[in-house]
Amino acid sequence: GNSSRISACKSCGCPASAHTDLTEWFLHVQRSVEHFRDGRLTRRLIPARSTLSVDAQHWDPRVAALNVLTCGWYDPGLSGSSASLFQRHSSRAPAGLISVCVPTSTIRHAFHPLLYRNFDHQTYNPKELVVIDTGEKPSPFFEAKARVDERIVYRWFPVTDSTTDKG
Repeated sequence: GNSSRISACKSCGCPASAHTDLTEWFLHVQRSVEHFRDGRLTRRLIPARSTLSVDAQHWDPRVAALNVLTCGWYDPGLSGSSASLFQRHSSRAPAGLISVCVPTSTIRHAFHPLLYRNFDHQTYNPKELVVIDTGEKPSPFFEAKARVDERIVYRWFPVTDSTTDKG
């Protein structure tokens, strides 16, 4: 009868049971995308279309959401440590860690010493400064600071116009 019938994958023809069900993971990605694009946080829209690589199924859903929201510009495999953005905040993170997350671009590089000085003078600890730089060239200031101050997480993504698709 129908109960013994095995459904086939529409993409490759193998038994559907041979594939991993990614429904729950995908729902986490969707929730992360919606959270990152909360209307109270930004007016930028969710991209109308986006694709994820096959490797994305092994990423933290928040990392996959960043990949979707940047139309593929953010690639965790190319960003230094593929897991560092979120996994560093696991049980190894100090209790009460505050992350100050700052987007920046080449045009703002002149303000980076002031940004760091203001962060450094804050009395709350533990803290970290996460700088995401989407510009034509990396910040010499934050590249150097990240090498000597473990509280600095600096990631540069070579983007000429972050509002356009990668491909």
